[in-house]
Amino acid sequence: MGTPANRTVLWVAILALLVAAAVGVNSIIYANSVARRSGRSWCDVVRTLDAAYQQTPPTTPLGRQLAADMHNLRVRLGC
Repeated sequence: MGTPANRTVLWVAILALLVAAAVGVNSIIYANSVARRSGRSWCDVVRTLDAAYQQTPPTTPLGRQLAADMHNLRVRLGC
């Protein structure tokens, strides 16, 4: 199968690949958790604005469009 030195190089290469894969998976998990936390923060803002627009509906066309867009954003984000 080869010399002991070749086997050592093979094991080191396999170990390096496993470590790289583990780091990659952990990075993805961390990025997803940060994205979820950020989404929750935006949901708080969007929910508050949408509730305010429903309590006191805007009177101008631009205000009504903004209120509708805010409500649609709240629905799309699942807030």
